[in-house]
Amino acid sequence: MHEVSRPLNSANNILPTKLYPTNFSVDRENTMELNKIKGDCWSQTGVDILNVSGKSAKDYLEKNCSADKEMRLKIGAQVVLIRNMNDDLVNGSRGVVVGFQMVTPAEIQSESNTKNSKVTGSFKQIPLVRFEETGEQDIPIFPVEFSMAYGSAGAKGEHKLARWQIPLKLAWALTIHKSQGMSLDKVECHVQNVFDDGHVYVALSRCTTVGGLRVVGFRPQGVRVNQDVLDFYQKMRVDNGAAPQQGYFSTGPPCF
Repeated sequence: MHEVSRPLNSANNILPTKLYPTNFSVDRENTMELNKIKGDCWSQTGVDILNVSGKSAKDYLEKNCSADKEMRLKIGAQVVLIRNMNDDLVNGSRGVVVGFQMVTPAEIQSESNTKNSKVTGSFKQIPLVRFEETGEQDIPIFPVEFSMAYGSAGAKGEHKLARWQIPLKLAWALTIHKSQGMSLDKVECHVQNVFDDGHVYVALSRCTTVGGLRVVGFRPQGVRVNQDVLDFYQKMRVDNGAAPQQGYFSTGPPCF
């Protein structure tokens, strides 16, 4: 782990993203860094569209949607893209906000591919972001739909929940959980307080290269593997005629 304990360099004013196991650490880091930036704060409330009523559906959307209901940005804010846009700009592309531009309902309708007047009328400004992949080009970020199924399938029991929002997150820090599925080029993983099976693996595997990875607070006893996974691989070994694995993986988590 010594090789990946050194500080990382930044390029184009885009800093490495820190990954933490808890929302508390992430919210504290992002709020602190955003407050350091002087200037006006741009905010945007996402548009939720639920075809089923009830608090439980709203709570489900809030818990499982990758896009925040309330977004706050400033010029200079570190952000990460949470939706694939094209071959170059994908889920995990990191950048910095360089400005905001006014948009019309007609532009939202065209670029976001929606005729929902609640959506087209709710977004008056959108952020401009300079990504590491695009150099000096400023990219306008239009709202997109984040949707999911809710309820049991069949007999009209399954419903669609959706949130329209700008597909960005503040990226000074992210939770390990929310970073799943992202490919990040520079990551600082804070793993001293990991508490769940697979936490360390998910955090470390977000980075695309060892050169872009820094690990802070690594403890071998913090690396945990789900007991069902261990049992599955033990059974595979036995079924294939091999002796049960001795050592880390035979006794369950923690696995080191």
